[in-house]
Amino acid sequence: MTRPDAAPPRQQQSDAEADRRGAIVAAARQCFQKWGLARTRMDDIAQGVGIVRPNLYRYFPSKEAVAAAVSAEESRRINNIRRERLPIGGPVGDLIAASIVLGLQLALEDEYIVDLLRMENRDLVPETIAAATVRYEYWRPIFEHGRARGELRSDLSDDDLIRWLSTVQLHFLSQRALYPTIDDIERDVRLFVVPSITNPSMSRLG
Repeated sequence: MTRPDAAPPRQQQSDAEADRRGAIVAAARQCFQKWGLARTRMDDIAQGVGIVRPNLYRYFPSKEAVAAAVSAEESRRINNIRRERLPIGGPVGDLIAASIVLGLQLALEDEYIVDLLRMENRDLVPETIAAATVRYEYWRPIFEHGRARGELRSDLSDDDLIRWLSTVQLHFLSQRALYPTIDDIERDVRLFVVPSITNPSMSRLG
């Protein structure tokens, strides 16, 4: 007889699948760090989890899908740090600038992301719903704060803002020769990026 407080079988199966997916992502992260994204094989990931490769495909259809899941987890980790260090408050221009700069600084310290930016790896991580969700989770509360203060341009939607900020962040990450230091990045973020999305009559950069 099933205990009244026991999880239903469907929930138990769902939890087990989530645990297995998490183990696969963790093993893949270790493999990518050890061998690089391009050289890692699905066999390597399966071995790291302790399963045979056919079982790996029950959870992820390809190495690209695994890499996308790892990227989403790395983004969540970075966003969690940004939330801790940069509470929402004050002029939104300052907050957006600080968020971009800190995010880029953390990304450049992440071996997986640095490896991902190498030219031979550019096409190995497709855009996914999970990746888009992670970006929205972080930026939407900041946009709501900025709109409440009247500091964001009213003609830009969340989609517009996130697409633009994602583009400029990728630009700064991939053009390291143009931006050798974080100070160089922050200068252009404050000079060009923030003014392009804020209301000049209300926004103030400290």
